[in-house]
Amino acid sequence: EEMLQLAAKDADRITCPLSEVRLLPPIAAPPKIICLGLNYRDHAAEQNAAIPDEPIIFLKPRTAIVGSHQNIVKPSFVKRLDYEGE
Repeated sequence: EEMLQLAAKDADRITCPLSEVRLLPPIAAPPKIICLGLNYRDHAAEQNAAIPDEPIIFLKPRTAIVGSHQNIVKPSFVKRLDYEGE
């Protein structure tokens, strides 16, 4: 809140190189994350899947959100970890 007040006073003076900033998740603790699967034709083609007649809806836990360039933890039992972010 303090940064917002400073920025409101003099936006031209409040600058910082991006390399010195740690970007946090865009939403810190959402109550739920609702996702759509195969939501565009190219993605369906990549998966060799038919385009669904109705949306494919799935949920992600809120712990799935990380900030830019933050590490994710791969559980030891996971055999394949997909690089793709939703």
